[in-house]
Parts: sequence; structure tokens; C-alpha cells
Amino acid sequence: MNGLKTIKHNFQRWIYNNNIFAFILWTSLIVDAIYLAMFMLISQYILAVVSTFKIVVCISLLNKSDDNGKNSVSQMIAFEVWVYGQMVLYTLFLGVESGFNMILLSMIPTVFFIEYLLRNSSMISYVTSGVICITNIVLISLNDRFAVKDVMNIVWKDIVQSFNWCIAIFLTVFSATIFMAEVFNISNGLEKQNRKLNVLANYDPLTELLLRRPMYEKIEECVQTKKLYGKEYAICIGDIDFFKKFNDKYGHECGDVVLKNVSSVIANDIGSNGHVCRWGGEEIMILLPDTTAYNASKMIERVRKDIEGRTINYKNTEVRVTMTFGVSSSEKYIMSKEVIEAADKALYEGKESGRNRVCSG
Repeated sequence: MNGLKTIKHNFQRWIYNNNIFAFILWTSLIVDAIYLAMFMLISQYILAVVSTFKIVVCISLLNKSDDNGKNSVSQMIAFEVWVYGQMVLYTLFLGVESGFNMILLSMIPTVFFIEYLLRNSSMISYVTSGVICITNIVLISLNDRFAVKDVMNIVWKDIVQSFNWCIAIFLTVFSATIFMAEVFNISNGLEKQNRKLNVLANYDPLTELLLRRPMYEKIEECVQTKKLYGKEYAICIGDIDFFKKFNDKYGHECGDVVLKNVSSVIANDIGSNGHVCRWGGEEIMILLPDTTAYNASKMIERVRKDIEGRTINYKNTEVRVTMTFGVSSSEKYIMSKEVIEAADKALYEGKESGRNRVCSG
């Protein structure tokens, strides 16, 4: 399992570092070394010399890469041109039946992959692919006229053809796989960025609670649900008691810690039963869909007791917090604005009557 994770990590590192071109060069180096050996065995010395030059080109490009193992655009394009010329020459000498034209065709996905890797928006991929396709058509039509006859016996012809097919399939699958992996990584990155922007637009960075605008949208959904199905909803507004004293006595950082801890407690207690919003300052609004005022008051009372019973540690100092809540529901009011105002009024009455309590409006 760890081996698979290592392979995946290295695979992603190649993509993110645009370092796959070095891998292509190393692969080409190995393949051409095999070609060199085969051409020497079948006495095709001209092609052996071509393969030798190709090996030199690969080594040269690897040595010219920067500290991150990357090559320049001109070096990548020069490599593509060299491979193109090499495959044309091999096909002319040994014939279409030996399979070199298949390697030439397999350059098409490789071209698109390198083009994508370079983030180039030009038409070079389409032009190059068109040239490769036309070259294959011409080579096939001229094969019987120009290809050297009987340069290999049947055994060697089968070996070369099988090897070439393997290389062609490898290049096609490799290029297509890396291309799709790169597209997936970019799409995944965009998705993560969109999620991050959504969080910034809808959630308070300190408390991680909803902001006002998305909360209004949730309330409007409850309004529509009541119109269609007659389901009531409750709204509660809570305020941290004597919040100013935390800032005055311990500093604003303590106030942030208190607000963050209280918000976490409320969010955990409410859970999937409703939505919690930072309404403003130290005020927190709770929306409870499909809930009556009575049930909402019971639920908020449990939240109040939970907050009262907790201790917040701030710089080795134990801080205790209480909250006052005002609750209202759509049972008495038609407009959501009226429900909010009633909850706010109930909160004010709770403060006036001693704080640390739940009042209904």
C-alpha cells in the first residue's frame, strides 16, 4: 500500500513540477539504445548512426535542464522535430510494415501533452498533428517505391514490429493519461478554489458561522416552506452577557476566543436541526426550520445551560460565559421580518430581567 502511495506521490510531483519531459527524455534514451543494438544486429548502420545521434541529443537536453529538471520551450520543440524526422527516416528505410509509422502517429497525443504542459494557447498542436497525419499518408503511398526490401528476416521483422507497437501504445497511453491527470488536477484545483471562495462569501472567518446574507436565504426557504406545507419555523437571537468586560479586562483577543468557543458550542448543539449565523458583533442568530416556539425554547434552553456549564481557558485563566436568548416563531407572525423583530425584542426583555435566560416573544 505504501508503495502505491509513493508512486502516486511521485506521479503528482512530476505533473506539478512540469518535470515529465525529463522522464520522456530518459525513456527515449533507453528506447534508442535498444534500437541501436537492433540496427547493429541487422546491419542497418545508417539507422544505427541516427539512433546514436538521438542518444546524444537526449543526453544533451538532460544536461541542459535547469536546477528543477525543466527544459525550455525551444528544447522541447527541437526534441519533437528530431523524433518526427527520425520516425520518417526509419519508415522510409525499413517500411511501413515494420511499424515505425505507428510510432510517428503516436506522436500526436505526445504533441498535445507537451503543448498543454507548456500552457501554450497557440495552434501548434493542431498544425503539427496535421503534418504528422499527412506524412503518414505520404509514407504509406510511397512505401512500395522507396522502402528498402528484405533488410530483415521474418524473425527480426516480427521482433522490431512488436517492439514498435509496444512503444507506440506506451506513448499514446502515457500522453493521454498524463494529459487527463493534468486536467483533473486543474479542475480539482478550481473546485477547491471555488469552495474556498464560497466559504469566504458565506461564512464568518472567526466563528465559521453563516453570515447575514446566506442566513436571509435560509429564512426565505422556511417562509416558502410554510406557504406550501404549513410548516412553522423559529428564530432565536442570542447575545453574550457582558461581552465588553472580556475585551476591557483581558483584551480583544480574549473576546475573540470567547466568541469562537461559544459559537462552536451552539453550532454543535444545534447540529442538523437548524442554521447558526453571526448576526453582528457578539449576537448570534439561530434558525430552526419545522419547529414551534415551544420546542425551540426547550432546545435553546439546553444550549444556554451547556454554555453556562463550560469553562473557557484563556492564558491560564478560567473564563465563564453566559448568554441571553430571545425566541420567536412564525406561529404568531406572517412576515419573517416580524419574527426577527419579535426575537430581538424578547432578547432585550431577557437582558432587562437579569440576563442568562431564554425569553419568548
